[in-house]
Amino acid sequence: MISGNVLEIYALKEQRIKTLNETQLLENTPYSQENISRYKESKLKDRTNKLSESNESHSLNDCSSNEVEKKWRFDRNVKRALQNAQRIINENFDLFSDTAKFFTLTFRNDENGNAPTKEFVKSEWDKFRRRWKRKYGQNLLYYAVIERGTRGEKRLHIHLVAFNAPYVKSKDLEELWGNGWVKPKKIRTDDIGEYLTKYITKSFAKGELEQGEKFYFRSRGLSNPTDLYLTYDEFEKFKKENNIQYENTVFKGDFHSDFIGDGSYRRIVNPRKDEKNETN
Repeated sequence: MISGNVLEIYALKEQRIKTLNETQLLENTPYSQENISRYKESKLKDRTNKLSESNESHSLNDCSSNEVEKKWRFDRNVKRALQNAQRIINENFDLFSDTAKFFTLTFRNDENGNAPTKEFVKSEWDKFRRRWKRKYGQNLLYYAVIERGTRGEKRLHIHLVAFNAPYVKSKDLEELWGNGWVKPKKIRTDDIGEYLTKYITKSFAKGELEQGEKFYFRSRGLSNPTDLYLTYDEFEKFKKENNIQYENTVFKGDFHSDFIGDGSYRRIVNPRKDEKNETN
């Protein structure tokens, strides 16, 4: 998987022609009904443990097996969304390296002193995008994340990667935004996607995200990362031709899946060639 300057390598010990879902696995397993029940109980225990470790906001006391399954699927879906967001951000940050910028858009309280609601935040975000198009004559290409602050009134704000943003002075951008101050930020990391999605992780850990709730926004027209399915020999050739350097590995480990078997994972983050300038 290639996402801009980030390379992810999944090495499987066996080639799987067809992936079976969990029900099909059970139906195709020559085990007794007793062993199948044990498998399900073990799976439930494993998922309960993973939920308890990964997310303190999930209360699992007195939860039924169906409730645990529902919470586990939500937790898994959030993690998949995070992974997908990281890849898309890294891919497009490289493509728009000359114009991509990072901002935080804040909200002031209304005239009655009330902090903004999530509905108001989403509404104002839509209005901002329309004003942007009228002013600059093009749709904004972006990936945006909503987060709640940790201090004072814990107001909501938006973290935004604007991929095709022209040079804009902060005061002009604040005027266009119209809801509070705008803070441009220098990102001093090679893994931009991981940097931005940490805000989603924080919101999820604090229990601010509910099932079915949208906590991020992305524009149309963004490029997707590249998937490559290679044999061992093909990968060795690819590694040599592209000068893949394992010393840039930031994470590696083994994994097991009931669906694709055993394998290893490696994440390589190559240094970016230049640093982005923030607005003034």
